[in-house]
Parts: sequence; C-alpha cells; structure tokens
Amino acid sequence: MQNQPAKAEPALVINIDLTENKQVDSSANTNQAEQQKEQPVIITIEQPSVTTAGDSEPQAEPIDDNDLQAELIDENDAPQAEPIVENNDLQLAAEREAAHQQLVARQMQLLTLADNMYNKGYYDLSLSLLNDIIMDALDKAALGRYLELMAASHLRAGDSYSALAWLHQAQAQAPAVDKASYVHRLQLLQQAYTANEQYLEAALSAIEISITKAQALTPEQQQLSNDGIWDLLLQVPSMQLQAKLKGPLHPLAKGW
Repeated sequence: MQNQPAKAEPALVINIDLTENKQVDSSANTNQAEQQKEQPVIITIEQPSVTTAGDSEPQAEPIDDNDLQAELIDENDAPQAEPIVENNDLQLAAEREAAHQQLVARQMQLLTLADNMYNKGYYDLSLSLLNDIIMDALDKAALGRYLELMAASHLRAGDSYSALAWLHQAQAQAPAVDKASYVHRLQLLQQAYTANEQYLEAALSAIEISITKAQALTPEQQQLSNDGIWDLLLQVPSMQLQAKLKGPLHPLAKGW
C-alpha cells in the first residue's frame, strides 16, 4: 500500500473579544460606580475540524488527450453537406444546350443551301449564304466542306486571290481525310494558281494530282494530264525552274 502524503496541520483560530468599559456618569450613584467593574477579556481558541480523506471535495477528472484527439477526428470525418444544385441552374443549362443545338442545325442548313446554289451556278448567292455561317459552330468535317466551298465560290466569282487564302486555311484547320477531298483541293489550287499566273505552283499541283490518281487514269486521261502540265511549265521562266530544282521535290516533279 502506498504511503499517503502528509497533510498540513490545521491552523488554530484565536478570537479575542475586547469589551469596552462603560463610562459612569459623575452624577450617578457612587455605589453603582464601584460595583461596576471592567468586563473581562474573553479569549477563545477554536480548533478547526480536520477533514478526512473520505470527506474531501471531489477533484476534477483529468482530461485525456486521446479523447480530445478522437473528438477532433470525428468532427473532421463528419460528412460535409453537399451543395444543393438549384433547379434554375439545371433548367438554364438545358436551355443553353438546346439553343446551341439549334444554332448548329441552322449552320448546317445554310451550308447545304449554299452548296446547292453553287451547283446550280449561283455563285454570288452561295457566297452570301456562306458569309452568314458561324465557323465556330461547325465540326471538323463540316468546317472542311465550308472552307472548300468558300474557295470554290470565290474562284467562280472571279476572286482567285481570296480562293487561295481559303484553300490555305482549309489545309491548316481541316486537312483532307480522304483521297477524293485531297484531289478536289489540289484541283482548286491548280485553277486558283493559274488564274493568279503562278504557273509553277499550278504545274506542281497538276503533277501532284497525276501522282495521286495514277492508278485510276486511263491512257487518254493520263495524256491529257501530261499535256496540261507541260503547258503550265512552258510559261514558267527558266531561272525560276532552276531555283525550284535546288529544293526538295518529288522525283516525278524533278523529271518534268
């Protein structure tokens, strides 16, 4: 059994009562004055009661750090309230999506109508419809078709310079994904270069067409293609041809 710590002895309490002497009036009876004596000084000593271990006041229980830490962890792990999505936000998002779909459908309708006008020979009307189209609303396939039609319509309208600009933009933003589209763009390039009197570039475009379509051309078609290439090269100054030969070229182009 462990030794209990020694408790301090309780202090003594001393009460002192000093009673004042009563004053006797001079006119009072002398006998009464003599009989009156000073009141004694009373001293009492009180022994304070000693409290036992069983009577001691209850001590506050120590706080366990582990309990505090557990409470903090429980608070941190408590599920957080999820933000409430307002119905108005959902409705607004749905309305925006519907408006976007309508916008895309409108652009596709304009593109189809412009293509029809071009095929019927109404090139100015085709350009007018194309100018109303929002390019950013077109997907990649529709964008390539749009840029090609822009170039072709400008070319037919007599603006070969703008046609070249649209064709270069088509090659940069929407490269041809199939042989037919690639050949169609080369043909437009050949026509636009020829109209701009850029005969060397026109001849190179014609040579590229001949290489791409070599397997599909009949002997008569191949002869017509060769004649067209030769006519274009005859219009190129010899110095320009010599300078071009110093750069990278397809072997068939160098043969020409």
